[in-house]
Amino acid sequence: MRIPKHQIPLVLLSLLGMVSSATGSLLAPWVSPNTILGRDPFDLPPNDGQNQAEPHAIRAMIDPDLILATFQEGRFSDGGARNNGYAVSEDGGFTWKRRLNPNLTIINGGPYFRATDPVGGINRQGDLFLNSLVAVDFNFDKGRLVVQRSVDRGTTWTGPVTVYSGYYNSDTNYIFPDKNWMVINDYLDEPTTGRLVVTWTDFRVIQDGSRDIIDYLIRSSYSDDNGASWSAATYVTPPTSSTSSFLQYQGSQPVFLPGGGLAIVFHNFRESRLEVRYSPDGGATYPFSSKPVHNGYILYDMPNIRDGTFLPSVGVARETGNLYIAYTSKDTQVDPLGHIYFVRSDRVSAQPPASGDVDWNFRQPVRALASSPRQVSMPTLAVSPDGQRVTIYFYDNRNGSGANDSGDFYAVQSIDGGVTWSQAFRLTEQTFDLANATGTSRGYMIGDYFGFAPPLGPDQAGVAVWVDTREGEADPWSSRIGNLEGDVFAAWLQANLPHARRSASPVDDLYADPDKDQTPNLLEYVLGRPPFVADPVPGFGDNFSHLLLNASTDPATQVVARGGQGRWPAQQVISGSIPQEAFYGERYWKEMTWPSAGTFEHLEFSINGAEDWFLLDESAPVRWVREEAGNWVWSPWFGYLYTDAAPWLFHSTLGWVYDFQGVLYCPAVSSYLYPSPSIHPWMYRHNGYHVYLLEGTPWIYDTFTGNWIETY
Repeated sequence: MRIPKHQIPLVLLSLLGMVSSATGSLLAPWVSPNTILGRDPFDLPPNDGQNQAEPHAIRAMIDPDLILATFQEGRFSDGGARNNGYAVSEDGGFTWKRRLNPNLTIINGGPYFRATDPVGGINRQGDLFLNSLVAVDFNFDKGRLVVQRSVDRGTTWTGPVTVYSGYYNSDTNYIFPDKNWMVINDYLDEPTTGRLVVTWTDFRVIQDGSRDIIDYLIRSSYSDDNGASWSAATYVTPPTSSTSSFLQYQGSQPVFLPGGGLAIVFHNFRESRLEVRYSPDGGATYPFSSKPVHNGYILYDMPNIRDGTFLPSVGVARETGNLYIAYTSKDTQVDPLGHIYFVRSDRVSAQPPASGDVDWNFRQPVRALASSPRQVSMPTLAVSPDGQRVTIYFYDNRNGSGANDSGDFYAVQSIDGGVTWSQAFRLTEQTFDLANATGTSRGYMIGDYFGFAPPLGPDQAGVAVWVDTREGEADPWSSRIGNLEGDVFAAWLQANLPHARRSASPVDDLYADPDKDQTPNLLEYVLGRPPFVADPVPGFGDNFSHLLLNASTDPATQVVARGGQGRWPAQQVISGSIPQEAFYGERYWKEMTWPSAGTFEHLEFSINGAEDWFLLDESAPVRWVREEAGNWVWSPWFGYLYTDAAPWLFHSTLGWVYDFQGVLYCPAVSSYLYPSPSIHPWMYRHNGYHVYLLEGTPWIYDTFTGNWIETY
């Protein structure tokens, strides 16, 4: 397991020593450190102009490390933002490149006055798409839906292409589009593969004597040419009639299904329920009536924060075609709190019906969070392709005041398709103050919705993207959430190492050292260190401090630590020093402080009584070794050393060498050699040349003489 380590400036001091000065809250091993999605673009003005809101995130089918996030930039208090922005990660959410949407609003050369409701998409070719609602006029009376496309992973973008425009003639004659969503069919070889669909709500007021219309209707449009042109708008929920309509639908969430069909989940205000409508031709027509998902849905409006309480979060299990839905609802009208609910379908077959509507067979809704200690709201869901791993994260006020002046994000996970749920675990490294976000008439605004790029395989982490104010303004942050179905080390690895940097073999992953800081992944895990960030291992001294995996965190990985004298395990003399222990952060690790560590020459870490690892003094040629039989030790990067005759050591490639405080004299080349994991299997010679170790053999190449040398 691994501890979260924040990258920018809340860095948790993850060096093995001095952890006592770390700040922030260390999270569960399967949750990565929080990462900010880049700094605010220079085009944004100060104060609220630096506040972001409402992120969305999507992952590429062709490359699980390619993630697109988009969000409002410079939120206004009275609606919309100065622009929408985006961030692209090509390493699974560890690093991001961030910019404003180019040529969208007047802040950076575009034609529109404001932007809002950002949604992203990625097709099977890896093209990126951004969908925005924009203000055609200064007062934002007239709204327009637009889409932009990038074919080079976000370096350049097309100008905004119109999907649909509302109009405004007067306060009694207008149509305003709102709460748009976009989905792209990225299934392989299906009738609608590559199709883009945008859905939205038309807020219609038409009162002219012959017509009396005040309604909210879901509509959609689609594109089969990568967003260059769009179909005429189609009603998903038609009006009652052309002259009178008072229907109220909102919060559409479209998803493509196996076989090319489209399902759209939305809220029906008149019936107080969630509904779903199916389109067998991928959004071209809607021949079937809506079906209820949850009757008795009771809206909960959280105090002091603007929340999209009517917005469900919807995912689809790509292999089964089942819908997975999370939302906030009160249990009764007098219930003072809202609760995180979950409901899913149980289709008999993933294939589309030969004729007629889909038989969804929805289960009874359940609470994903068993109890709500304070206010919770705005759940965001991601589901694995097989439908078994379902993760929901949500805003949670448990660490703030009852007035909801501050909060965090927490998550729960199910590994059995939503039957049972884990205890809630924390995503944010510290509680944030809502007052630092932009204020609106409905409370502080960090988003009506948030982003969650789902895992596309069992060995992948989901990537959550939210907004919080820990640095004094509202910024977009992300974290990776691993799979709790397997062992905890595997979940830690998923959360803390890019998919492309992991090994094909689980055993190789245990002892790999991807950041080349001499510490293999297994030791990074038990000591709460990042496997993807090189941290130098400090020397021993009194009050030497380090983290250690708490015994209850991973019952399959039990670690005992003790200090001692002796440069190598063969010379070990156990010290009587007893460390001081204290729980750290969220109690997944404990902090170990050794008052008299200045006398140590090593620290031993025994894992499950089966393998003993030694952290050697900083003057040793290697820092970490595993004890082997017969006075041999093994370094994951330097190989095997025989230590019984120390300071003479026998190396499996170099042969006999003499240890001069970490510098090795090698008789085979009559030279001093300097071991370093950063250039291994090369080693520096004392005269500026190098030797190359042909590992697994007694041969080295000497660049000084230009010869291959057999060492023994």
